[in-house]
Amino acid sequence: MYTIKNELENVKKNFFLKSKESLDIIQNYFFLFEQERKNTELINKALDILEAIKENSKLLNFYVINELLDSFENIFSQMRSSKVAVDDNFIEILFEIHDFLVELFKCGEFDSKEISLELKETYSNILLDLSAYSPSIVSQNSLLL
Repeated sequence: MYTIKNELENVKKNFFLKSKESLDIIQNYFFLFEQERKNTELINKALDILEAIKENSKLLNFYVINELLDSFENIFSQMRSSKVAVDDNFIEILFEIHDFLVELFKCGEFDSKEISLELKETYSNILLDLSAYSPSIVSQNSLLL
């Protein structure tokens, strides 16, 4: 029997599936960017994918994902405009962001009250690492802290 609730569940499942696929693509861009750090087109492509995930999360009322992706978008925007120096440590942070998002989608915890302590700590550590590149990141993003 068709119900709006069933349809919403299908939409959410499709969102999770497509988001996970998108994160795989982003990871590939990060690997390429690691080799070609001046190629901002790779960051632009990753940023476009993050923005699509963020917009879809907003439509589904996944506000935690939306706010988390806002913080990561900010740093990508700064990379694109060369306000952030990209070094080996920064590349490592990009992969930490990817791994964090993969874990977040894997566990399906999208309410800030439900997000595990481990994921909150990971997010806090990423923000602290990013603060070395952009001090305003931590103060702007206290959603899970």
